[in-house]
Amino acid sequence: MGGLGNPAAVYLLSVGIGRLTFADFDKVEFHNLHRQFLFKDDDIGNSKAVTAANSLQPNYPHAAINVLDSRMDERQLFEQVKDHDLVMDCSDNFETRYIVNDVCIEANIPLVSGSASEEVGQVISFQNSAASPCYECLFPRKQFLGEESCDRLGIMTPVLGVIGSMMALTAVNLLLNPQTSISTLTKIDSGTMKITQSTLQKDTYCEACSI
Repeated sequence: MGGLGNPAAVYLLSVGIGRLTFADFDKVEFHNLHRQFLFKDDDIGNSKAVTAANSLQPNYPHAAINVLDSRMDERQLFEQVKDHDLVMDCSDNFETRYIVNDVCIEANIPLVSGSASEEVGQVISFQNSAASPCYECLFPRKQFLGEESCDRLGIMTPVLGVIGSMMALTAVNLLLNPQTSISTLTKIDSGTMKITQSTLQKDTYCEACSI
């Protein structure tokens, strides 16, 4: 429930999504406040997932918001998400993204992954059917696992709002049109305001989804 999860959650709830699960074992820190608008000074040290749920629930009484605020391994995460219709990965590191990707492949759940670094952000959708690509098709684990997170590289804060909103739109489209949706990567460069989109292809040698 960080810089991407904050706006994504608000817009999913605002379109009427009735059941959401917030999964984040991090605590609110001072340096989060300028880009994670669901938190305030008094929340520092508290669970991000719990705080976000408490902040949003009064405004969206129609929704059932479940909270997972403890660290989980891959098997525990699978048990928690296997009955969900879709997963949104708003994490800021490759290790978490690969775990989420593996779980979604095993559970055959569509995945929307978002990321932002410096002035650039991207949203990627994966159907996770037998014929569709997965996150590791695009970012092979052996190549990217040690890459730095956005916290170290810095981020143009408004990009988080744009990408979080685009993630929510992508999720809604996947839920409403599961048979016609394709796996795509949409990238925005805030410096040039250029948006590009490409259709993704499955890597037949992918170690995650082609085994």
